[in-house]
Amino acid sequence: MKFAIIGKSLPHTLSPKIHNEFFHIDYTKIELNENQLSDFFASKKFDGFNVTIPYKETVIPFLDEVSSEALNIGAVNTVVNKNGKFFGYNTDIFGLEYGLKSLNVDLLNKTVLVLGSGGTSKTACYLLKKFTDKVFVVSRTGKVNYQNCYDIDADIVINTTPIGMFPNDNESPVELTKFKNLKAVYDVVYNPLNTKLVLDAIKLSIPAKNGLGMLVAQAVKAKDLFLDKKTDESEIDKVLVSLQKELKNILFVGMPSSGKSTIAKILAKKLDREFVDTDLLIEKTENISIPKIFETKGEDYFRNIETKVLKGIVSNFSKVIATGGGIILKEENRELIKKNSFVVYLKRDIDKLSTKNRPLSKDKETLIKMQEVRKPFYEELADIIIDNNSDLESAIEEILVKYEKNSSY
Repeated sequence: MKFAIIGKSLPHTLSPKIHNEFFHIDYTKIELNENQLSDFFASKKFDGFNVTIPYKETVIPFLDEVSSEALNIGAVNTVVNKNGKFFGYNTDIFGLEYGLKSLNVDLLNKTVLVLGSGGTSKTACYLLKKFTDKVFVVSRTGKVNYQNCYDIDADIVINTTPIGMFPNDNESPVELTKFKNLKAVYDVVYNPLNTKLVLDAIKLSIPAKNGLGMLVAQAVKAKDLFLDKKTDESEIDKVLVSLQKELKNILFVGMPSSGKSTIAKILAKKLDREFVDTDLLIEKTENISIPKIFETKGEDYFRNIETKVLKGIVSNFSKVIATGGGIILKEENRELIKKNSFVVYLKRDIDKLSTKNRPLSKDKETLIKMQEVRKPFYEELADIIIDNNSDLESAIEEILVKYEKNSSY
């Protein structure tokens, strides 16, 4: 049996990974222009497929039957081929409800802004009818738009647009600081794992979740339709935690010579992941050593190159990354780090830090002052803090144990 996901542009979709790796079914991605949809349906090559942006509404005329729920929503994201006839369903509604539950926020009678007016927006509005009649759809040209939406005293914001998705991950559809009583944010985007919208919410101490829970839950429901079976909901939790743990980069921060590169390289080998060192990449990019960059081009030049290199690394998943000691000084870098990474702050006593070939830390007094400035940033970013003053293997084992314990959605 063969399955797929269809959409206009699918370079970073995780659906094939979920279905192939966790459900063990033959599942691929198919990128189609709108004028190719007719031929795709006529070929009947697949036993079932998921549908994503921008075709959740477009596919409906090609279907032989549509579930009443999908018809009422006006969007289909799962299609099953039954003896040559296409049956359409909406499993996004199950996924979205699962994702919203993870926020632990009561939806009853809340005022909700749904950003976007496409198929996923329609799903969200249909679901929210069970809880509240105060739902406002925000669109570029609608009655409620991105200029006047701040006039609504929103309790919850749900983003159903692709704004904030990689590679445009520095964008956010709204400014959360303009909402005075916001209680929760849900973003259906899952790449990066923490979008700018989610990170902005976290900064404001507002509960926020990415769309990975929705993706996994709807995938489980779609798989059950594909294979005509029933999966216990507890399996969703297991797949979700495993997937998020597998996707997150493990990124090391800490003072120069605290052991970041050494431990990261060993850990990468243990986990069968790619090891990346930002300093080594900078030297490769510039074709000269870092001390020479500081000497000939200055620190500002180095920091700009460092940010450029970091952007390229953290947009990916499943890496083990060692960073330079000062990478945390720029707010832009700190935001980049939090998008897809589990952060390990590696601590080592000042007396154990080397000053050899370190352009900014040439003596102990300088190191002490440097640590005073940097320590708050290391601690702010850290998911875990690890002491690396004695046994290397013990430090690595502690990282693995804490990473396991801290892997949750």
